[in-house]
Order: sequence, then structure tokens, then C-alpha cells
Amino acid sequence: MNLAEIEFNIVMQGRAEEMIAKLSAPLKIDDVQFMASKQLNDTECLVLAYKNARIDMRRLDEAVGQSNWQREHKCVDGHWFCRVGIKIDGEWIWKEDAGSESNFEAEKGAASDSFKRACTNWGIGRELYDYPTIKVQGKAKNIYPQYWKWEADYDDDGKIKWLRGMDGQKEMFTWPHENLPVNVFEHVKTVRDNWDDVHAIKEAIANQDFQTVAEYWYGTEDQIKHDLWLAPTKGGLFTTHEISVIKGDDVARARESITSETHVEEAVNE
Repeated sequence: MNLAEIEFNIVMQGRAEEMIAKLSAPLKIDDVQFMASKQLNDTECLVLAYKNARIDMRRLDEAVGQSNWQREHKCVDGHWFCRVGIKIDGEWIWKEDAGSESNFEAEKGAASDSFKRACTNWGIGRELYDYPTIKVQGKAKNIYPQYWKWEADYDDDGKIKWLRGMDGQKEMFTWPHENLPVNVFEHVKTVRDNWDDVHAIKEAIANQDFQTVAEYWYGTEDQIKHDLWLAPTKGGLFTTHEISVIKGDDVARARESITSETHVEEAVNE
């Protein structure tokens, strides 16, 4: 193999890796479908997260181009199979899977499902397998998660970091709670419910009274602090300066001083 052939292979390999990365990138949350599934008990039901075939076709078009992929279906002993081929370096590479029947139009549903599963083998929507089990309060027949506002984020490996479903201003599902970004509605409600403390913190910051800031902030429940911690650019009440003070060394030292004094007092009382 001469130098030109080696360089050509390196370029082709790079293009193939780029194409695979585009195929396997996490779906936008707006492209994920949610559907109420089975009732788990009297008060709780299961919600499924899934993708439809249109999303798979669009991702294939965007990642490899309309002329560089194709699909083939076959039925074997009543079971539908689909294989999806992608042209890589001038050669067709195929991945195949079988489908299961849907609740209606069983044959059509099985064919569509086999296509979606074959696309998952190419990496499209594979992150859905890592989604948490979505359990929500209510009757499956009376809730409509497909109309909720869903939010999610992923890490560098495409694994889901957090997921939230909102029905209007009502939070219907959160996972895991400690990693969720603050919702502006939660922030406003928390500020209103804890206004005296919030006002005291802001006033203490203005007066550079770091000990009072530490007393109020670190004496506050973690969930309340979480809901108050919203950037001003996203509607948060604390200014950028106030946030930097709360996070800064002066307040940290004041907190250490308070902790030390508490330990001394406890020792004396013993």
C-alpha cells in the first residue's frame, strides 16, 4: 500500500467515525415520545419513552445523506425483520433486528418496530435504554405525558444526567432530583415562601456582613438552597455579585468560624 492509499484510508476512516458519531448522538428531547403505559398500582402508572420511525429516517438523512442509506423488510415465520444498510467507503454495511407487534395494525406495527430497532443498532436513540423508569402519580388513562414539557441533559458519553416532565407549572416527574437545574417557577415560589431570609441575605451582602450571610445561607435546608440557586440571566433573584459572595472565601471563612464556635460551645456544655 502506497502513501496515497494510506492517506485515503485515514480520511475515509475519519469520515466513517464522524458519521457514526452523528448517528449515535443523543436525540433532542423534543424528538423523544412519551406515552402512558400500564397501571402499576392504585396511585401510580408507568410512562414509556420511545422514538418513532420518522425520527430515525430524519437522523439517517442528516448523518449520512438520503442516497447513502436503505432499508429492507422480510417476514420469516410470521416475524418481521428489517435491515438497514449504510454506504461506508463505497461499501454497504447492514444491521438487522426483529420487531414486535403494536397495539393496532399488528403487521404494520411489527415492520415499523423492526426498522426502529435496526436503527438503534446503528446507535440512533440508544441512550433511551439508559433512561430511568418513569413512574408518575395518576391513572394511565387520565394522564397525557405526550403533551408535557420534557427536559433532559446528557454527559459526554451520551448517558442521561437528568430528566424532568412538567405539565404546565406542575412538576410530574424528576430524576434524579439532586442533579436537576432549577425551574423558574420553583425559584419564584421558593423566594416567595422564604422572602424574609432571602431579604436578610441580600441586605447582609450589601453590608458585607459575611457572618450573617453564612448563618442564613448554611442554616437553610438543602432543597430550598437548590431552588434559590438560579442565575440572574435565567430569572434568578440573586445578582451575579451576590452569588459570587455566597460562593466566596469570606462567607466560607465565616461559616468555619460559626462551626468552630458551635463545637466549643458543645464541648463546654458537656
